[in-house]
Amino acid sequence: MDFTKVLKRLSEFLEEKQHPYAVIGGVGLAAYGMPRATCYLDLVLDANAQAAMIQFLESLGYETLHRSPGYSNHRHAEREMGSVDLVYVRDETRTAIIV
Repeated sequence: MDFTKVLKRLSEFLEEKQHPYAVIGGVGLAAYGMPRATCYLDLVLDANAQAAMIQFLESLGYETLHRSPGYSNHRHAEREMGSVDLVYVRDETRTAIIV
């Protein structure tokens, strides 16, 4: 997976739509100097962004494997685009996690 390419594309969309987000999981840990082997990108974002984000991912060719109010995961057929897991949060949790 090309983490830089995928993160750039997703972050541009989220910033354009003014949806705050944070990188979590293995890629988030690597940003703090604690690398961990990972095969997918994890993001946490405001629950209000769920529908738009899933629609955007599907427009890029991602398949939605699972969707619930607090989580969704997506896989692309092209290895370079990889898999994306999204955690959706609200209210105090959003305020505490997403700066």
